[in-house]
Amino acid sequence: GAWVHAGQRRSRAWARSSVPLGDGEDFRVVDVSGDRGEVQAVMIGGSDDTKNKNAVGANGVRVNKCFKDFLSRRESDKLVAQGRVTVNGLVVTAGARVFPGDKVFLDGRVVAWETMNVIDGDVSNLDDTQKRTSQFVYLKFWKPRGITCTTDSRDRSNIITALQYNSARVFPVGRLDKDSTGLILLTNDGRVPNAVLRGGARKDKKYVVVLDRPIREVDLRTVRNGLVISTPTRRDKVDRIVTAKTLPCECALVENRKGDSGGRKENTELKNRVVSITLREGRNRQIRRMFDALGYGVLELHRMEIMGIGLGGITSGTWAECDAGEMEIIKL
Repeated sequence: GAWVHAGQRRSRAWARSSVPLGDGEDFRVVDVSGDRGEVQAVMIGGSDDTKNKNAVGANGVRVNKCFKDFLSRRESDKLVAQGRVTVNGLVVTAGARVFPGDKVFLDGRVVAWETMNVIDGDVSNLDDTQKRTSQFVYLKFWKPRGITCTTDSRDRSNIITALQYNSARVFPVGRLDKDSTGLILLTNDGRVPNAVLRGGARKDKKYVVVLDRPIREVDLRTVRNGLVISTPTRRDKVDRIVTAKTLPCECALVENRKGDSGGRKENTELKNRVVSITLREGRNRQIRRMFDALGYGVLELHRMEIMGIGLGGITSGTWAECDAGEMEIIKL
């Protein structure tokens, strides 16, 4: 049996279920809204077939994450508290979890929570176009100088306003500082940042840097081998400075070839000042801090690639959806 708390505006009951809790089933919602106090046990987590033998993960997903494509978690919690969210036909409360196969509704509209979109009508009736638009979104954007990698609409330079993408609520994967340009990925798939940014992933990110003066070969070797820099970090709402050696990286001069200046005469002023660098880590303003530690100023910083995904098909200030080949890279 189980003591069931059905919410502030619903009754409570002690019920004995004829079916024991299965493996990975932490609780069962009981419908006590019937006449004469009849109690009906309702499985949360899809059909019996999806529940047996650990077919479904033991933890599921918190119900407030079912709307992360278009609502913040705080806004989602408010909807749940207002009784506007149902799972398998039952009003849920904060902290409830859903599992693959569960039917989630918001104000009577189906939420395709496993693909994070709201859909009018039954998800089984989706045509090909609807199925495509109900999937996660993966974009590549050529960030211009002056754009800040934040979703905060209070910042007029925020990247979402610059992106002008209105089909889904996306967020940047990692960041480029405001004065830097080049490639940044955006998505509504919360798994991507961990896959791309975590230290163990060692995903290559390639940049071109213009320095304020010619660089010496000895300093290029220092950058390749790693050097000690200090970077600010914030964890558990505590700010601190971390001083550590950078990981080895690729670093080389970029030759000033004919045609690079659009038909103009070769720019001798840039000789030995343009450097390509490939990082496998992403500390705060790392490239600028590395060259600053060696006495160089960074005039321009441009990201060319992330994990082999480049800027092909886009120009400054424009975006494109990642193609099939780029999606294979992202999902590795």
